[in-house]
Amino acid sequence: MIAPNLPNWTYQIKQIAGRLYALHGVDKQGHIVDSVGTDLDKLEEDFLEAAQKIDLALFSDVKQTTKRKK
Repeated sequence: MIAPNLPNWTYQIKQIAGRLYALHGVDKQGHIVDSVGTDLDKLEEDFLEAAQKIDLALFSDVKQTTKRKK
């Protein structure tokens, strides 16, 4: 699935045992977010938060690098 509001990210959720699920997310640059848990909503929420933090950190790094080159 494509992550809502994070078009560079895709993720999959798989049931691995009973009520235990694994989420694997990856962006177009190869950054990975993996998590395991029993609450599907919480897994997705945590993934979206982690992916957004990665994107913000990357954007911040690019912005700072651009400023230094001027």
